[in-house]
Parts: sequence; structure tokens; C-alpha cells
Amino acid sequence: MKVIAAIVTICLASAVRADVTCDDCLEFGGNMQAYLMSGDSIAEQTEVLVALLCPQLEDPAGCETGIRTWWAGIGAAMYPVFLEPGAVCGELTACKVKGMVATP
Repeated sequence: MKVIAAIVTICLASAVRADVTCDDCLEFGGNMQAYLMSGDSIAEQTEVLVALLCPQLEDPAGCETGIRTWWAGIGAAMYPVFLEPGAVCGELTACKVKGMVATP
């Protein structure tokens, strides 16, 4: 059993160290963004937000109504901006950003 655990650990470590290409990052980022904006994911996010945030507030029912009313629109507006794959991959240095200014 320890041998299997050691082999799995080595395989995972080598996978983690693998270089992520710009295309890999952009593809993953696009897939993540699409998943987070999907109807099923928005519904799950809504349930998590209601369960975690609303019980702590003075007006849990109002909180729940607000989240259920507005979260889908907030997610639709937020995810394309804050999780834009090109910007995220550039920030993570998976994609090299070329400067706008020419060097002499």
C-alpha cells in the first residue's frame, strides 16, 4: 500500500511541475469561466451563498431574496471581467504579454 501511495505521489508531483503553456492556460481559463457561468453552477453558487451568508444577518429572508434575485446577474457581469482568460494567464505569466511600446 505504501508503494502505491509513493507512486501516486511521484506521478502527481511530476504533473504539478509540468510547464503549462499559454494555450493550456487559456483553454482552462475559458472552460472555468464557462463552467462558473453555467446555469447549474450559478444555482450551486446561489445555494452556497444563501447557506453561508444569510443565517448570520439580521434579515436572513431578505438576504436570501436578494441573493436569489441578483446573483445570476452579478455572476454574468463579474466572471467575464475578473476571470478573462487572457488577463488571468498573463498575470500568472503563463502567457507572455508583449509591450505596447517599441524598444529602441
